[in-house]
Amino acid sequence: MAFSFFGGIHPKGNKAYAEHKSVREFPAPDVLIVPLAQHIGAPCVPLVKKGDTVILWISLGPKVETARMPNLLSGSGYMMDTAETILHNNKFYNLEWIPVDSTAPKGRVLSQSVPAGEEIDVTTRIVLEYSTGVAPTEPTDPSDPDLPPMVSKSHVFALPQMGQAYTLRIEHAGEQIFPDTLIQPDQRELTLELLGNGTMYYTLYVNGELYETVTVNFEADE
Repeated sequence: MAFSFFGGIHPKGNKAYAEHKSVREFPAPDVLIVPLAQHIGAPCVPLVKKGDTVILWISLGPKVETARMPNLLSGSGYMMDTAETILHNNKFYNLEWIPVDSTAPKGRVLSQSVPAGEEIDVTTRIVLEYSTGVAPTEPTDPSDPDLPPMVSKSHVFALPQMGQAYTLRIEHAGEQIFPDTLIQPDQRELTLELLGNGTMYYTLYVNGELYETVTVNFEADE
């Protein structure tokens, strides 16, 4: 033991004994012994007698309700009010809407952070980008400190492993940054030079269908 101050002690942690052991569920014993005198004072009085059946109620933890994420990008994408109704009907209420300058009609959903068809907790936060209906423009004064600087970033996209060749397209804010291209089964990665700032979302389409949405943080090093 090591004494660090008067009256205080720090016993050794001895974590080495279990640091590489997995956490396992402890089986219920055949015989459970509960001491009735675990404190100062009179012992507890048992409410059961020998031979009585005792039922133990074990918590399963909080109930997790799940639902399947709908495809909000079907066709050219739903409008915000329609998309929100669909999400609410599926009990998804934790939504974050991000406006994006795009030539797509104002209010059209451009991307969703959870791929369609994925089974998730209904409390999961879902990030959706929607069009402002205004074509994106470059900042008039890049030196303006109030404007986030646009930076170039090399990002590696992990490609789907389909077991056969497929067509891949990548979009951001409704605009194609990687056009429909045939991907061979042995190709596992795709490196693209991206231009942006803050956090941006890129949507991958496989054979014309939404596959997943990838988050790219332009402020973090990869």
